Amino acid sequence: MPGDAGRATADRLVALLGDDLDHAGPDTSFSPFWSNVGLGFALPSPVDATPGLASNTGFAGGPAAARGAPARAVVRGPGIATLYLHLNRVTRALGAPFLDAPGRLVRESRAALSVEQDLGAGRLRVAFCAPDTFVVEAAGVAHARLAFLDDPELRGLRVERRGAERRYLAQVATLDARDPDPALPLAVGARLAHGAWDDTGVLGRLRAADDGAWRLIVTVALLEVDDARIDAALDAAPGSFEEARDRSRRWLAGALGGWRLPQSEPEAERLAAKAAYALLANGAAAPGLLAGAARGAEPSGQPAPGAPGRRVASYPSRGGYPVHFLWDACFHVLGMEAMAPRLATDALELLTDNLRPDGKLPHFVAATWVRPGASQPPLVGWAAERLVTARGDLDLARRILPALVANHRWWLANRGTRFGLLRCDDPYESGWDDTPRLDGGPILALDMNAYLLRSLHAAARLAERLGAGALAAEQRAHARRLDAALLRHLYDADRNLFLDADAETGARRPLLTPAAFLPLWAGVTLDRERARAMVRDALLDPERLFGPVPFPSVAYDEPAFRPDRWWRGPAWPPITLLMIELLHDLGFTAEAREAEERVYRLLLRDGELRELFDARTGSGLGQRHQGWTAAAFLWLSARRAERASEAAA
Repeated sequence: MPGDAGRATADRLVALLGDDLDHAGPDTSFSPFWSNVGLGFALPSPVDATPGLASNTGFAGGPAAARGAPARAVVRGPGIATLYLHLNRVTRALGAPFLDAPGRLVRESRAALSVEQDLGAGRLRVAFCAPDTFVVEAAGVAHARLAFLDDPELRGLRVERRGAERRYLAQVATLDARDPDPALPLAVGARLAHGAWDDTGVLGRLRAADDGAWRLIVTVALLEVDDARIDAALDAAPGSFEEARDRSRRWLAGALGGWRLPQSEPEAERLAAKAAYALLANGAAAPGLLAGAARGAEPSGQPAPGAPGRRVASYPSRGGYPVHFLWDACFHVLGMEAMAPRLATDALELLTDNLRPDGKLPHFVAATWVRPGASQPPLVGWAAERLVTARGDLDLARRILPALVANHRWWLANRGTRFGLLRCDDPYESGWDDTPRLDGGPILALDMNAYLLRSLHAAARLAERLGAGALAAEQRAHARRLDAALLRHLYDADRNLFLDADAETGARRPLLTPAAFLPLWAGVTLDRERARAMVRDALLDPERLFGPVPFPSVAYDEPAFRPDRWWRGPAWPPITLLMIELLHDLGFTAEAREAEERVYRLLLRDGELRELFDARTGSGLGQRHQGWTAAAFLWLSARRAERASEAAA
């Protein structure tokens, strides 16, 4: 159970976030308690309303999203505007509205753990009490209706009436063309704990009891439509809105674990609260492949009806990217290290749970499929070693090391070349989705080889800690060969720079990007003075990579530089953090701190934890509340707090 400090942190976080949150669009839907569903609520005025959003529209990130405005729900009256189904790569919006109530919305309080609507003569309140399960309580509202039942995209809808419960069973179409299933099963269990159903003429209609009040418990099951789980979720629901909100408070306190808000200026403290909440709200105790192999208590320390023993997936954005990406998850660990211990380990072990028999790790894991063809940067070793070192968690090392070794062998066997280096044909596999580095065809990729080198070293150190000397020696031997190949084929001694090369001919390509410095970050055995000169002359050159926004994805002075095009110029938080790590490693302490401070202030100005940033103006692009940006801000905040503590000592 969370202690007093954890509860105080949770209460402070809720207070900092306030009661005017944007619970309208898919990326900011109301979705606590590791839920796969989110609730979209109407705004009191038609700000940025997007007609048609509350119909079954898919949302996805990518280059187009960088140019688009944030999506918001259609403005409606009292009730719940939309039920967002955050599952299988593309979020689906169900209902228009989901729950319709009569009257005029006077004020809506949208807090982190509850939503309350003032209707003048009545009120309506909503709080989650378990994953995908929430309580709706109304007073002075004569009737309401589950209007999502009119949604034309529900296939094969059927209704089971069980006294005070209605169970609605249907299928909903999948929205990603790569999904092997045309539709997934959906069940919505709705139990009236107070009030009565009046749906003989209009399906889903309910009316208040004699005291003018009603209370509805709703649980949603996606993919795994199991009667026993639905019954358990409904049976375990609390007897009031207040109790549901208190359960959410205990969930939040348990999920935050040992993390504490940094002492800082008010705007920074509030953004830290938003970042922590975003990481947690992007978590999901999801079904299918995302359930993983976890057993035992939930990370909150509370039982979770409907999701016993599941891992918690870490979505980059529950609206734009509702799946578990490989390299996003590794960066999320930076923000979750101090939270409930299982969150960070789940982020990594969900990947190793889905290791293919030949050692391939998935590009991303969805509930029913993994992305075919590509993997993603081999960063699990880097992230796992950080956790093992920080926590002394040798059990994690034992669990994860076999998968790391198998994955290393997969990379060498399936992406290896005659040059002794990995090739990259697919920019999505590198994570640099639209990079000009591959405009001329496949490359011997600096980043992919550097990540593998770092992971080989990490696996060797983990093996040594476990007393597996032979395995450590094997990993070090692979690392030595990769190190030598990087220096032989990708290091240009005349320019003192690492460069990508053509995968077929080995001819180097002169484009300068932050990838040029990742071999140094990975520990390649270049002379330290040469390494420092490389960083000083190129990475820290304000005309090239240390300009208005540190470390753009293409150097400012390159003809290919485009400040607002996906991986052709914008700055990406994860790459920025790796460059900052490198500066510290090579003794550029003042410059590293300058970069940290500039990026920290950039994120504060943005305030929305955007996915990437225009490298000229610092304007945020892509999804809001992006997991790796939230993690980056928490990481930077922790480093600033450590320095302040050292200065005060």
